Amino acid sequence: MQYVVFSVGSEAYGVEIEYVQEIIRVPGMVKVPRTPPYLEGLANLRGNILTVVNTSVRFGLEKQPLSDASRVIVLDDGRKRLGFIVDKVSEVVNIAADEIEEVKKEETRAEFLKGIARLAAGERLVMVLDPAHLMKTEETRDRVTGAVESLGLARAEEKKKEEKEEKVQLVSFRVGEEEYGVDIGMVQEIVRLPETINRVPDAPAYLLGIITLRNHVLPVVSLRSLFQLKDKEMDDRARIVVVNLCDQQKRNFSVGLVVDAVTEVLRISRALIDPVPVLLRTGGGEGISGVCKIAEGKRLVYVLDPAGSLALGDLLKVGGAVDSEEEEEEVVSMDEQEEQLVTFKLGKEEFAAGISEVREIIRVPDIVAVPKAPHFVEGVINLRGTIIPIIDLRKRFGMEESARDEHTRVVVVEIDGLLTGLVVDSAREVLKVSRLAIEATPDLLTGSVDTRFIRGIAKAGEGERLIIVLDMKEVLSFKEKEELVDFGRSVEIAEDPGIDS
Repeated sequence: MQYVVFSVGSEAYGVEIEYVQEIIRVPGMVKVPRTPPYLEGLANLRGNILTVVNTSVRFGLEKQPLSDASRVIVLDDGRKRLGFIVDKVSEVVNIAADEIEEVKKEETRAEFLKGIARLAAGERLVMVLDPAHLMKTEETRDRVTGAVESLGLARAEEKKKEEKEEKVQLVSFRVGEEEYGVDIGMVQEIVRLPETINRVPDAPAYLLGIITLRNHVLPVVSLRSLFQLKDKEMDDRARIVVVNLCDQQKRNFSVGLVVDAVTEVLRISRALIDPVPVLLRTGGGEGISGVCKIAEGKRLVYVLDPAGSLALGDLLKVGGAVDSEEEEEEVVSMDEQEEQLVTFKLGKEEFAAGISEVREIIRVPDIVAVPKAPHFVEGVINLRGTIIPIIDLRKRFGMEESARDEHTRVVVVEIDGLLTGLVVDSAREVLKVSRLAIEATPDLLTGSVDTRFIRGIAKAGEGERLIIVLDMKEVLSFKEKEELVDFGRSVEIAEDPGIDS
């Protein structure tokens, strides 16, 4: 029988060639939190998610640095496929069954071996691997089902009260020195600036040009030019906020608004939005529908109505419009096929949550540490009268702690009815991806790994960008949710009036 022979450390190993799907160079990988040290990460292999194992660590050896000779051997047993990093692939050899000696139980790595083959008249030893055991996996723990009863009546009443109060969600961004917000229902997605924007002759001054986005022509508008601000060279924080608009003839189309930086997703009471002052109702303020007061009026966000300040007729000529009935059918179809994700970073890895799970994104306020809090809780904040526990996702996922900076954000999510703030390194964008581009979580090899919090792996940017999609209902275990609820009750009972955001 033929075996592929490779080196790990100073030892030679062999695996039956029928299990070897292919041998590739070590690809770029996404590290999954709270996985064993031997799990190197996930890679995109021609559109499919591949789990990659560091073989030396898996065998209990010292981890070897990667080199030009390092390779990934992709094994497939017909049920699953895994990649194994090895130091070097040397050859394919024929090994007869009678050349394989039974391995002693006390032999190091015996659990992975079928036996030891003696080649070249016994001068060379090759450890013959047992693929069935090498690729053996155990089922991860069952998902927690049902609602968390311990949330209590107080939380239920709080939620009912909140539901009665009309809320508005705004995607906020900066243009010059001011902050603006657009209703999140209008926002299709947020993308980076492309290298090239094609100019359009005889177009309004604020129309930068057109780009192609998902096979559609998208007019791109400079809000700086529209607001008559000085031009500024765009940096890596600049974004295009893609909004959906409708003209008087009910024709639907999309427009890209170039902004200096996207800041947060705000969820606020409609009562905080004041009517536009008289002086802003003409001239440069025609596209402003309201002024939002935050932090006791110390922070103002202008609520932007793009349709009120753009010459829609000119944009329709550039981007093209579709009949409202056709567009409605298309929108329904896209909703069924696509999903909006709020993406954020922890270290080098990128994570995401469904936009329906995210209530808002805020800067990191003063966090008040509370004695006897669960280990995963950093403290609490007072968010407009509601005490919210704050969890550092780095700590939750067992990652190294990192100093916070101006990019650090708190993503406020709802976990089984409980508002919780998650500290992340930075919030990136609102991204629309095809549901077909979100693959189920790969088998992570061992029952000791709790991967319930991972809903899937999203492939964006033609598959070159892998995003770990979290299931917010599973980020905390059942026991941790109980601890969090009990902690919340204790804070409410002994609430410190000095706690303030």
